[in-house]
Amino acid sequence: MPAFTKTLLRDRLLLYVVGACLIVHLISAVVSVKTHPYSISPMQDPLEYRTIALNLLEHGTFSIAPASEHNPDMLRTPLYPFFLAGTYLVDDSGFTAILLQQILLALMGVLLFLLLRHFGVSHTISLVLTALYLLEPQQWLYSLQTMTETLSSFFLLCAIAAVFLGEKIAPSRRAMVMGICVGLALLTKPTILILTPFLLALLWRIELKWKENLRIIMIALAVSVLVISPWLVRNYLLVGTPELSSSHVYNFAIAFNKSDLARTLNQGPPLVDSAGRAGQVMYGFTKEGYPAVINVAKEALANISIARLVSAQIACAPIVWFSLPAVYDNISTIAISRPIPGMQGFGYVVSWAALLLYLAGMAILVRRKMYVAATAFAGMVFATVFINICLSYSRMLLPLYPVIFVGIGIALESIFLWFRAQTSKGN
Repeated sequence: MPAFTKTLLRDRLLLYVVGACLIVHLISAVVSVKTHPYSISPMQDPLEYRTIALNLLEHGTFSIAPASEHNPDMLRTPLYPFFLAGTYLVDDSGFTAILLQQILLALMGVLLFLLLRHFGVSHTISLVLTALYLLEPQQWLYSLQTMTETLSSFFLLCAIAAVFLGEKIAPSRRAMVMGICVGLALLTKPTILILTPFLLALLWRIELKWKENLRIIMIALAVSVLVISPWLVRNYLLVGTPELSSSHVYNFAIAFNKSDLARTLNQGPPLVDSAGRAGQVMYGFTKEGYPAVINVAKEALANISIARLVSAQIACAPIVWFSLPAVYDNISTIAISRPIPGMQGFGYVVSWAALLLYLAGMAILVRRKMYVAATAFAGMVFATVFINICLSYSRMLLPLYPVIFVGIGIALESIFLWFRAQTSKGN
């Protein structure tokens, strides 16, 4: 019987916490759809995923372009549109997809609880952090939309859990599970590629010889490449390059080339949802626009200095972490149709507290000589925040919430033990 199933059966309090949070999410989904029927795909990105899913079902093409054009999309990866398409066979409103995302979120709460306990966090603190994780406002917001955040976070958390919660499994099998999870995460959200070296590094065990460690890591890498290989072949046949996604090239081209040619990448015919809201079929996302994306990126690369590139990343880094206050303010407007006073201030408090506690947690891991976990966890957050190609959205951190919460839990446990020790001395 899997460890998380045993935990659910034995730990009724965990079941109650996760169940209560799931009920809150499910109620919010029903209320949201009833009161705001177009909130499932309200913006450009979720509307694109929805359109690709419907084009897959109706025209058999992976494209956001009008069906008559059949211009394949090169920026989006396939797993989330296929996930949506599967739910649309039952219900094309998107409501079924939202319910499944919220069930996945509940399962992630269980996995996070197990990870916290694995790192020595007390039962009570682990339960509280699990509830906070499941009810965090930004996570709630994106679980209600046709966005990749929930599904990609699920696969990423499963990859991490495979390492720490599968210690009784043979290392090679554990590596295979991680490789599958990493591959599925990449097919859901290609920007996770930057995290792959740190995920694979988690498999390193100090007690094993370096050749054995290398063999295990290579197994995970090979399996993950095998999982994504059909998509690499598809893109090679389309444009002659085995790209997972054109997103990194596109983002670099848009961020560092302000020429007229770069602006043409964001032009295209309108994309209209059932509510009449229009997005755009981005020219730079498509097979037709891919050569232009490459040319714009090459022009930008030729004209940018290393100093400019580094300074741009540093300038954007605080925005990734500290854009959460604005998100909280927007969520309050969405939830009750008017701003809640103090929500931005609350967001800043949350951001600073999370940052300081997370850093303290990583320092404690180093003191415990858990160097591999500390390096990999810190590396994933560093890579996401600093090596962002000028992408400055707080939702980039959502897949890393489990890592951040583990760091916070370790820090809170140490603070609690310190206070208890001081109290004992006082008595």
